[in-house]
Amino acid sequence: CHLRDLSRISGRVHFVLLCHPQEFLRSTSSGKLLAQILGGELLIFQYGPHKTRLAELLADQRTLILYPSEGSKCVEEVVSSANAAHSTVDTNIAAQDREPEAIILVPDGTWEQTRAMFRALSSIEPLP
Repeated sequence: CHLRDLSRISGRVHFVLLCHPQEFLRSTSSGKLLAQILGGELLIFQYGPHKTRLAELLADQRTLILYPSEGSKCVEEVVSSANAAHSTVDTNIAAQDREPEAIILVPDGTWEQTRAMFRALSSIEPLP
């Protein structure tokens, strides 16, 4: 899988960085910068005000979690699905007025931290 392929669908994807609390506090955390560059949201895992938004995202069928696990989809599959869906979208609708075709939730932290977040999310909700 190649993240460069995401550039093909970046206008139709909403990125959400899910930051582990300890990672968020680190001065060397590049995740906060990534969220700004991608133009997405930044949520802090287990932070009270962000829990409701995270639950909404997990309930949305368009949400995909960028995390290696059994049954993971490759970026190429996501690009292919988004391109197929894009070809059927009404071209009269301005791009900025369209709902994103995919929401990509990106866990941010050490491998240990992201694994713990993934396990916690798996026990709450069937993951997309």
